[in-house]
Amino acid sequence: MKIVLDQLAQLELDDASEYYEFETPGLGAQFREEIKHGIHRIREYPDAWAKE
Repeated sequence: MKIVLDQLAQLELDDASEYYEFETPGLGAQFREEIKHGIHRIREYPDAWAKE
């Protein structure tokens, strides 16, 4: 399963990551790792989430 973020979602992810990194160095990187982990879980268990 390939998961692609649309342009707006990618911009929001980048903005959030920059904000967290500005507030606490290293937090932006942790945030991105959590997003990657979530995407991995969706790939691993695609039927666990509701499809809209």
